[in-house]
Amino acid sequence: MKAPKGRADGPGAASRLIDQRISEAEWLAVRALKDGKGRVARGRHAGKPAAVHLFAGLAKCPACAAAMIRVNKGSPRKGGLPKLVCRAAKAKAGCRYVSVGVAVVEDALLNNWGHLFASVPADDPSGELDAQYTELEGAIFGTEDHLEALSETFRKHRLQTTAREMGRLEAELKGMRVRLEELDERRRRPPGAPK
Repeated sequence: MKAPKGRADGPGAASRLIDQRISEAEWLAVRALKDGKGRVARGRHAGKPAAVHLFAGLAKCPACAAAMIRVNKGSPRKGGLPKLVCRAAKAKAGCRYVSVGVAVVEDALLNNWGHLFASVPADDPSGELDAQYTELEGAIFGTEDHLEALSETFRKHRLQTTAREMGRLEAELKGMRVRLEELDERRRRPPGAPK
């Protein structure tokens, strides 16, 4: 069965797309949840809107880099506050369980948001610096791969010509890295700033 072009909305869309495998009511409920308009279907949170937080999908655990999720620690009547915890730790998947107050994280964001944009490249409108940076970065990766292959050859055969070629490539690689740093500084420099 071929799905119609464009978006699949409307009451008849469910039957057209899923070929009667689930009920239309179930499809509409899932669609409402996906669009953020639904409610949790059952359990202790039935009838309450799904909690969505500013840091959902953005906050990462400093220990294992897994996503952090929002939980409530304690009852609101007793001063319980929302916290962010490592998803892996909560699932007992090997990370240490540490909770951070949401208010602390929000304050940190509000007080330090400028640092988030410090590393955003300014670049010229033509995008030429970005293109040069990407090209040089690719050349460095290729040279590193070539150097690794030569190292493997040298370990097996100990040829003097291989050693000389490795020395030449290492010097070339060092120069390319210096040029890459210079390009990166130029990309980050605000337009009109002195060189």
